[in-house]
Amino acid sequence: MVFYYIYIGWCLSTIWNWFIVPIGVKSLTIPWAIGVSLCFQLLAGAKIIPKNKADKEIIYYMVFNPILTVLLGWVIHFNFI
Repeated sequence: MVFYYIYIGWCLSTIWNWFIVPIGVKSLTIPWAIGVSLCFQLLAGAKIIPKNKADKEIIYYMVFNPILTVLLGWVIHFNFI
């Protein structure tokens, strides 16, 4: 689970640094991004994956969804901004 939060922190800090820093906000490091992610998780309620979800769906939500977000951000950042 620790590696998952580091992974999410990397994804969030990457997206943040591409899209938020250029408008004048400070850069977000991975530890700070993990903290921000945890705050939002507490405010929004932790996503509890029901037991009847297939392993493929769990892998999608935990691994592929964040990296697809970064890839989409990369395309927008380097091609349109």
